[in-house]
Amino acid sequence: MIPGRIHTERYRGFSMGSAVPLGDRTLSRLAHTFSSWNESAPNPLDGRVAVKIMALPETGPVVIKSYRRGGMMTLLARERYLRTGQTRSQREFYFLNHAAQAGVSVPRPLIYIAQGVLFYRAWLVTQEIKGHQSFATLASEDPARAVQLMPSISKNIQLLIKNNILHVDLHPGNVLIDEKGQSYIIDFDKARMTRYSTSRVMQLIQTRWKKAVSKYHLPPIISNLELD
Repeated sequence: MIPGRIHTERYRGFSMGSAVPLGDRTLSRLAHTFSSWNESAPNPLDGRVAVKIMALPETGPVVIKSYRRGGMMTLLARERYLRTGQTRSQREFYFLNHAAQAGVSVPRPLIYIAQGVLFYRAWLVTQEIKGHQSFATLASEDPARAVQLMPSISKNIQLLIKNNILHVDLHPGNVLIDEKGQSYIIDFDKARMTRYSTSRVMQLIQTRWKKAVSKYHLPPIISNLELD
């Protein structure tokens, strides 16, 4: 699950690991962005977090994701986590790399960031997918087009299953479609390697997918993934 060399930095209280060396200008800009981060309300189907888009000299356009808790845990600590090993952003960084090495179409992970020692906040930077929209949004706006994309989405998910990667929150909002119709799977911070049987993993993914389609009133025609 470990990619090539990771460049590590500590800058103004932030610890960062990156796939490419980062210059002072980028480090300063990222630190300013994280220090002044204001969380906006995301679309609930597109995950619990909102993202920001910017361009960095070393990478071009990127997407920055923050992490925050959902449910009752927001009453205790919305954006802070107890450090018990890898941070959430570091863990997702490595899972994205592992999925990419398995042939799964995912956004390219670039930088993981954390601030804090015992309790921390975290961010993840990935390459922007040009012209993207969530499959949930596309399905709501153009059901016929969504049906055409279902086979390629299913094949992408099949690669996860083949490589024993369980994405526990896989739903239409966690699939992005680029301007060419290519699908990408996102939000791997809760993913894990599994020893479940293939049929069990298929069942778990299909159940979560159907639940989201029903809950958010998406076209029923996209309810069934082709995972056999």
